[in-house]
Amino acid sequence: MVPRRILLMAVIATFFILIPQASMAQGKIAVEVDHTGQDIVGSRLAYQVKEGIRRSGGLRLTSIDEPRLIIYLVTMDEFNDTPGTATIFSYALVSKGTEGPRYFITSGVEKCGTQRINESAEGLVADIDKEADDMRRFFSK
Repeated sequence: MVPRRILLMAVIATFFILIPQASMAQGKIAVEVDHTGQDIVGSRLAYQVKEGIRRSGGLRLTSIDEPRLIIYLVTMDEFNDTPGTATIFSYALVSKGTEGPRYFITSGVEKCGTQRINESAEGLVADIDKEADDMRRFFSK
């Protein structure tokens, strides 16, 4: 198995080809949020992730076809007998240029109740921002 650090550097090197340096010079990296799910808590989580990206100093929310990071977020009720109390969610973060394939960066599975929506969203935005910071450091050398 390839160590995560080497894999990350390969993705960053590939991303260098996909994202014009002018985009990196602006400082904010475009992020698209792609949410799939009908549950209330999951919809609120997706909304809070978008709001966190909007507030971020290093990220900007986008929905257009441009070089960007995409977070795929899939949510569903944790309990069928008590919908709206908690969500189980999976996420995958990928990079995408205007053409060509998507490149996997990271993924995870978590759960979140109504009392922890903001905390879970902040954690996801922090993870996205960390990956974006790694790219910025790579391009600033």
